[in-house]
Amino acid sequence: MARALIILAGLLAAASLRVDAGSICPTYWTEFNGSCYRHFARQMTWWEAEIHCQTHVLPSASDCSTYTMAHLASVTTQAEQEFLYTFFNTNADVDSESTSGVRLWIGINDIVVEGEFVWSDGSNASYRNWRPNQPDNYRGQEDCVHIGLTHVRRNEWNDINCNSDTIRHFICKGPARILDP
Repeated sequence: MARALIILAGLLAAASLRVDAGSICPTYWTEFNGSCYRHFARQMTWWEAEIHCQTHVLPSASDCSTYTMAHLASVTTQAEQEFLYTFFNTNADVDSESTSGVRLWIGINDIVVEGEFVWSDGSNASYRNWRPNQPDNYRGQEDCVHIGLTHVRRNEWNDINCNSDTIRHFICKGPARILDP
């Protein structure tokens, strides 16, 4: 009986993790190329969304005894951009929203130096997918970025005021736990 309980406890613990391609993400998170992603449908400013992501800690990629904060998603490749589009459309309830105006916060910003865009998670990636004529820093007040998820402007980025509370979605990203072979 005790052995059955130990096996059951192990199965329950394993069920709380999502295993995919040699890595693990916590419950409610989805793995893609060594990172874990989670969608939140909450109306927040960029700052609030980034802080919300940081409240989620994930085990570091190679060491379960240390943890790393999640951040608003960085987008480092076209493949990751396409993944986020598909992931969002799979996980978000956009039927109740106008698909012509669905927008999603991402972690890139030029808060510190105007025109020098950096990722909130410290990623060093040159990939960009700006909407035509963007970024434009309209009225000198646009330092944060969202992805437009419309059928016309699929996946294109636009800079916007970080304090805008009109963005209703964001995706957090953190490292996936790599399984030993």
